[in-house]
Amino acid sequence: MSKKGRKRIKGEPALYEEMKGRVNVSLTPKAVSGLDELATQMGLKRSELIEMIGRKAFTVIPIQLSDPDLGKLSQHSRVSSA
Repeated sequence: MSKKGRKRIKGEPALYEEMKGRVNVSLTPKAVSGLDELATQMGLKRSELIEMIGRKAFTVIPIQLSDPDLGKLSQHSRVSSA
């Protein structure tokens, strides 16, 4: 039987081999809207989209940054490999 057809049992993982935990993420309203739009297009909930990105089920491809705010973010968030 597929996992999707099983009844949810408290304290047992539903879809993955481990329990999910709550994580707080700070995002702008524009970013939340964008995530929601992507999730809806893919038939997913926002949290499941983020879960799949974290599990590397999707390839995240950087794009040319045209929004001035994104350009600032890109320069600000660079991590040095010291």
